[in-house]
Amino acid sequence: MNRKVVFFLIAVVLLSLGIGSRIYLYVSHSPNEGETILVADEKLFLDRLFKTVESETVEEYRGVPLEAVIKQVGIKAPGQHTYVLSAADGYQKTVTWEDLRQGLLLREKRVVLPSLPKQYWIKNLAKIEVIK
Repeated sequence: MNRKVVFFLIAVVLLSLGIGSRIYLYVSHSPNEGETILVADEKLFLDRLFKTVESETVEEYRGVPLEAVIKQVGIKAPGQHTYVLSAADGYQKTVTWEDLRQGLLLREKRVVLPSLPKQYWIKNLAKIEVIK
């Protein structure tokens, strides 16, 4: 076979794969979903959360109060629980309600807890578990 024909066929196959993968991504991922975190087994969409809850500033950080995040899912008597904050990579820390209510969830899924050492600040938050 002619080299030009072979290169042309390879280019057509690669182009078809690229177009096919783009179509798959477009169809399989709804643009309204966005990023989520799991709070007490309930999925919260970050875009919606940041649109409906007023942001606050603590030190130089601006984000949604974690107290509002917990209230968003309807946890009854939040002060009677402890909370496990888990990152996407499995890193987790357990905090009290008093520490949690002083914290912020930043848009980049980072938790800032000014009352605790920075080892408690979670990057890439995936979920918040409520422990009774």
